[in-house]
Amino acid sequence: MIKLKDIDLKNSYEVFKFLNEIPKSLEYHGFESEMLENDTSERDIDAYNHYDEKNRILGDIKSYPKRAKKYNWLNSDGELNWPKYTINKYGFRTSLEYKNGTSIALGCSYTFGLGVHEEHTWPYLLSKKINKDIINLGICGGSMDSSYRALKSYIGKYTPEYVFFSIPSALRQHLQYRRDDNRVGTLCIMPNGEHREEDKHRKMLHSFLLKNFYSLDENIFVNFYKNLEAIRYLCDSKNIKLIECLNPCMYNPDEILEKAFDHKFLDKFSSFDPDHFGPEIYEIIIKDFLKLL
Repeated sequence: MIKLKDIDLKNSYEVFKFLNEIPKSLEYHGFESEMLENDTSERDIDAYNHYDEKNRILGDIKSYPKRAKKYNWLNSDGELNWPKYTINKYGFRTSLEYKNGTSIALGCSYTFGLGVHEEHTWPYLLSKKINKDIINLGICGGSMDSSYRALKSYIGKYTPEYVFFSIPSALRQHLQYRRDDNRVGTLCIMPNGEHREEDKHRKMLHSFLLKNFYSLDENIFVNFYKNLEAIRYLCDSKNIKLIECLNPCMYNPDEILEKAFDHKFLDKFSSFDPDHFGPEIYEIIIKDFLKLL
């Protein structure tokens, strides 16, 4: 039998020194994060503008011209006014300075604001309603894992007044993996997510993990509550006010979408992105946050 006194505990604990600080790669949320690590500038990107959607969008504008005018879908020349995504060096859609006391928003692409102009995203709208700056830490394809990761990285340096959390789909999970070039990459495990992977090995990895691990109800349940309760604990431990709402696009609590859109939301309330609802959904989200506030 091995006795405790015979084990070199000092050397054994050296292995766990990496737990003393947050890995630098976790500060970058994955929006081309490998590029961003060496680039401290803000940038406008259009990687998620689906220009092949032009005919669909023009059809929506023709059908609902008042809506197009209200949400600024056309410029002064009558051309499509595609959303610009201005991201900071960490890949988040914000130009605000990170500092203590400034509130933050957590969530998925419905927090980032994929398919809409920044002034129509819920973090922007909510900030105007409550007259407080809100830093948008929304992540496209975001999950409970990535939300915890963003919060953990942020409050390691700063303490926000509020954390506004639009809870993303419980079916998504994130996993860091070692790339061929030895960098750390992020794999988003989600149903029907395999088609998003262009690399053959990533497709195989995604398929294997989803089938054998991440599609199990038991793992989904544990991962959801583990992250939710960890987020609550992080906020509570630093006296940060946490306001959390289920994302209506993922959970549709009390059939809120059908009630709000009179059963016509699917074809009427699209955005510039074919997979996301338009500005109306963000107005519903801020109503939930304002009720809780």
